[in-house]
Amino acid sequence: MMNPALAPAGKSSLMLQSRASHRWMDNWGGGDRERYRLLKEKAMQTLIDRTAGLIPGLQECIDHKDAATPLTYVRFTQNTMEQVPPGAGTPGNRSSIIHWAPT
Repeated sequence: MMNPALAPAGKSSLMLQSRASHRWMDNWGGGDRERYRLLKEKAMQTLIDRTAGLIPGLQECIDHKDAATPLTYVRFTQNTMEQVPPGAGTPGNRSSIIHWAPT
């Protein structure tokens, strides 16, 4: 799907998604904001690392990255626990999009 609104001019967007339990790692850090941030970064980097095995040079091309967790969906959609929000994984959900420019 090509939608120029999803990335800056000259770039593409790539969304990496994986199912994750709301309960992972003591509910994503057990309320500790710094632990949550570190777990979120670790999960995001793991997805990028694994995808880079399929797309050589991906890591070097990433211009912007962000991640959403099950807690993100609870906060912004009020869906509880393992419910997947209706917009998850769609172009309108920009929370887990990576901007990159392949060389």
